[in-house]
Amino acid sequence: MTDAALGHPVAPFLVRTPFSAARLNQLAGEFERTGFCQTDPVPTVLGLEEYGAQVFQMTCRHGERVATHHRVEDGRLTGGARFCRLDPGHPGLDHRTRLSISEAYADLEADPFFRGLRRALRELTERILPFYGYERGYFLAYRAGDYLSAHDDRSTGDRVNVQMPVTVGGTGALRILSDEGFLEPRLDRLGAVRVIGPSIWHDVPPLLTASDGFRVVFSLRFRKRVRS
Repeated sequence: MTDAALGHPVAPFLVRTPFSAARLNQLAGEFERTGFCQTDPVPTVLGLEEYGAQVFQMTCRHGERVATHHRVEDGRLTGGARFCRLDPGHPGLDHRTRLSISEAYADLEADPFFRGLRRALRELTERILPFYGYERGYFLAYRAGDYLSAHDDRSTGDRVNVQMPVTVGGTGALRILSDEGFLEPRLDRLGAVRVIGPSIWHDVPPLLTASDGFRVVFSLRFRKRVRS
């Protein structure tokens, strides 16, 4: 199936986000206060899980396996992570890995997919991120038990991630550090979009699922525009 407006044969679910001006203002205010906001699910999500299954298989097979081991240092446990990433633009990839990732990225028709996603979310991103420009799109994949420890992304600078998670056959979430000092869960909801600002502490708890369940994240990365 092809959506001529979006130009991507496997993303007919993408529609322009139907948020009112009042709702956009509410989301923008929440992001300005906390560095994070999450939308309600978009109503038309036909094909989202099917494409997510393709992304999961390709990302696990051809993507970069991120595995950061925990260590005990001075009586404290360091952070850790275990998940897969399909991002040909990620720094530090060797030539062979980048080539494999780029081929899988092309097979998934990722460029037109992310163009469609950006188009669908344009009103949202322009309202919340007026001083940011789009950098690239990439995929994350989580198997049963995969997770990401609490971190604030200071090493990546002033980036903002706009993400649409898809969890099938399990329970997935992102946890955000609240003003009260607790990591509060934001459960994955099919078709919902998250905007995660720089330097906000968050983690991804272990994916609780049967052996055939999965979690993928469609990610759009934005950077603050450099003033000329």
